[in-house]
Amino acid sequence: LHCDFILQNTGKSDLIIRAVIPSCGISTGMPQINTLAPGESAKILADFDPRGRSGEFRNAITIITNDPVSYKQYLIIEGYIQ
Repeated sequence: LHCDFILQNTGKSDLIIRAVIPSCGISTGMPQINTLAPGESAKILADFDPRGRSGEFRNAITIITNDPVSYKQYLIIEGYIQ
């Protein structure tokens, strides 16, 4: 399963992506651009490997930024594997 997430800076100053931390079963990496000017966006790619799993799943990617109020954001991948 492949997911593309778009992270957009809606603030008034540069947003710095400090870390991208996947939970178990997800592979991802830092976006090509880690400093976003106001209005800019970056794509975060994620792959989930369902092999050997069944039933409901809910995994997250934690994004750490320099935002003084909400420095931690979560990207959620959830579903059901038959």
